[in-house]
Amino acid sequence: MSYSDNKLYFYENNIDLVLTTDHFYVDNRPMNTRHLKVHKGVNNELIFTIRNRDRKLQNLSTDTVKAYIVDPSTRAQVVTRLLENTLDIGKMKLTIAEGDIQNLKPGLYEMFLTRSALESVDTPLYTDQNNNIKFNIEITDQASVTPIETQIENTFLQTSGISVGDSANVFVTNALLGNLERNFNDATHTLALYLDSFTGNIQIQASCITAVPATEDQSTDWFTVNEITINDANTTIYPTSFTANCNWVRIVSLPITGSISQVLLRN
Repeated sequence: MSYSDNKLYFYENNIDLVLTTDHFYVDNRPMNTRHLKVHKGVNNELIFTIRNRDRKLQNLSTDTVKAYIVDPSTRAQVVTRLLENTLDIGKMKLTIAEGDIQNLKPGLYEMFLTRSALESVDTPLYTDQNNNIKFNIEITDQASVTPIETQIENTFLQTSGISVGDSANVFVTNALLGNLERNFNDATHTLALYLDSFTGNIQIQASCITAVPATEDQSTDWFTVNEITINDANTTIYPTSFTANCNWVRIVSLPITGSISQVLLRN
């Protein structure tokens, strides 16, 4: 039996920046030699340490600092993010969510950092020794995993019934993941509904709340994205797609006859 002792180290991607002055020519040597990387398939955090020309940490808590990522081949702005102040003076955090770069091709991109004060006018946060305000950032697919696993639901909870005086029979699925972080750019969801001699109406509902939404069919945690009417006691797999930026998805079934035996969701 073999035994090996492996060490792991806590990872923090920290970049030194020198704050620009009225004249762009400043010593920003650490930035010139740093190669930045972010990875598809995970959330990425970049920590920027902001100093002045004397290397003293600068407090930018009253300023708005933005990061722009640009595709150099098309000059299209593909990601825009606000930097967050951390508890440490002079340190700001840029979070690039998994969904921000999901649809971007791996390769080199350009990043710009700007700051704005009370007058809300963007100015460069820094420049390098050549008076450039951009630096390169590489997007890799090292952690990208495809395809995303299909969600399967075959349990419907009855929330209303004509046998107890309700106007209709109503069945709802459990809350399925809306996959917001991965699905950020186009927010497309695809459903396969397995119908078993079904006649009636189907509602596709979504929710944007963080916690798991309530199960009641009349709950205000949910809103209806699409409605489908099925006739002729259908026994097929019914496909449909919809677009919604949401945290949760569910199916509401209002059958006249038959049932829905299974739901498959890809997002």
